[in-house]
Amino acid sequence: MGTVVTIGNFDGVHLGHQALLQFAANVAKQRGLNSLAITFEPHPAFLHNPTTAPELITGLEEKLEQLKATGIGRVEVIPYTKHFAAQSDIEFIQNYLVNKYDAKVIVLGSDAKFGKGNTGDLSTLRAVAPGFKFDVIEFQAVGSDDAPRWSSSAVREAIERGDLREANQILGRQHSVTGLVVHGDHRGRTLGFPTANLSETQGLIPPDGVYAGYLDNQPAAISIGTNPTFTEAQEKRVEAYVLGRDDLDLYGQTVRLEFVAKIRDTLKFDSVDELISQMHDDIRQVERLSC
Repeated sequence: MGTVVTIGNFDGVHLGHQALLQFAANVAKQRGLNSLAITFEPHPAFLHNPTTAPELITGLEEKLEQLKATGIGRVEVIPYTKHFAAQSDIEFIQNYLVNKYDAKVIVLGSDAKFGKGNTGDLSTLRAVAPGFKFDVIEFQAVGSDDAPRWSSSAVREAIERGDLREANQILGRQHSVTGLVVHGDHRGRTLGFPTANLSETQGLIPPDGVYAGYLDNQPAAISIGTNPTFTEAQEKRVEAYVLGRDDLDLYGQTVRLEFVAKIRDTLKFDSVDELISQMHDDIRQVERLSC
């Protein structure tokens, strides 16, 4: 049947990515073709510049879920190895886009690059399109008045400074992190606020602080940090208290945390009573923002 293909790392699958993928899916529908998104694992930066590679906004599982939610017909994950990266731009076009995926239309953003040394771009595709018998469509970058820079870098920068509102505007949804619930020190339960402690997290963790959000769609206060009120030498933790729930048994389960907004920085309190009073105030703010 032939395929409409688009290519990208798609970290975060933000609104710009979503618009590109939806556009490619619509072109495929109009032309009676299949639609395909090609992405890579790991992110190329981890192979080429491992010491400076950015932390990823989403893990692979979350990325695939978000990609499929755009309506694209199929997602192909290509292992990004030294051998793969050594292909020239023309070799990639011929070996993958034409021979493997039967591309009849290629949709790319104006700044897309591919091939060894990132030498391939839209002009490369247009030059070889007649010989390979595919069409090339340039997708113009989009934005909004509230979030003009729809880019993975902008999302990452917003999360890293704790501005989840801005990050969520660009993502078009709440930023999320997944993790396995493990046993902690059970201090939250003794204080009246039992928390789910996450390990093996996937997704970019915001900076230390308390956040309004959700645990598996239930309103929750999310704490990131070291609990300095009790110890100075504790490892950083990600934990969440689901409002009004002291009956949850989530140990061994993988859960999703979604972040709405930062409430406050991590603080050290002089007494447990001060901490509990602040936690009640935190919950009131979570109710206002997440309920």
